[in-house]
Amino acid sequence: ARLRYLDLEDGVCHIPDRLAYGCTALEEVRLPDSIQYDRGLCYEGAGWAGPISWDLYGGALGVADQIEYYLTDMHTAIQYYITEPEPGVFYLLYGE
Repeated sequence: ARLRYLDLEDGVCHIPDRLAYGCTALEEVRLPDSIQYDRGLCYEGAGWAGPISWDLYGGALGVADQIEYYLTDMHTAIQYYITEPEPGVFYLLYGE
């Protein structure tokens, strides 16, 4: 059986990044009003960078160096969020 529908109950506050990762048959997700969004980076004016590939940047140190470059050298970020939508590939959201 493949997951086609996901209906989260009221009271659920947070959803992990990869909740439905790999669920290719998923057709519908119903979120409750109780969901709380972490970080304030979904607003207009937020910057992003990616994909930052684990392999392309030589592993953890290379990825960390690239993220530091974006946050300090290119921009003066005061808040940031790193997401990994698939294993070894990162995206960076940041606000100034």
